[in-house]
Amino acid sequence: MDRPVCMTSNLNSVLFAPDTLDFWVANADTRNVASNTRYTHYNLAALLQAAPATAAGAETAAR
Repeated sequence: MDRPVCMTSNLNSVLFAPDTLDFWVANADTRNVASNTRYTHYNLAALLQAAPATAAGAETAAR
């Protein structure tokens, strides 16, 4: 993803494939805008399956 989609000051870039729930994220660093850094792949379905316990669930377990 590059200009004109990303402006010269973009801090974050995310590409999303809704059919597979895959997405790629890039973040700006001290030298480069986000679109010029490494994109990291994630899958939303996998992340939702591995969701941590909610605060209420953790509070109940602590009792």
